[in-house]
Amino acid sequence: MKVTVNPTTGAMEFEATPEEAVALMQIQAEVSGAKETSVEKAAVAAAADSAGLTQAQYLVWDYMVQHENSPDGVTCAAIARNLRITNMAASSRCQALVGRGFAQRISRGRYRAVCP
Repeated sequence: MKVTVNPTTGAMEFEATPEEAVALMQIQAEVSGAKETSVEKAAVAAAADSAGLTQAQYLVWDYMVQHENSPDGVTCAAIARNLRITNMAASSRCQALVGRGFAQRISRGRYRAVCP
């Protein structure tokens, strides 16, 4: 592989075999994904902080908001599957949201987001 850098513009040119090019694209995708993830985490932290919720509670509330068109609310099981947490953790977070006025209990195990 040969890499040439233009000192004026900083542009890089690569001369690589197809296998090397694929490896470079995979590395770039991994690096881009890591940057996006850290930006998303920072956005969630800021949104949770401004709402006065923990990040875990905010993620559950956000899921409820995204699925607000469900006629019977969302289930704790659906939240647990989506966020990859236990049903008990999802239930606990939903109950905490109800206590803070961010959710409404529709029926056993079913909740709907409320915008305070």
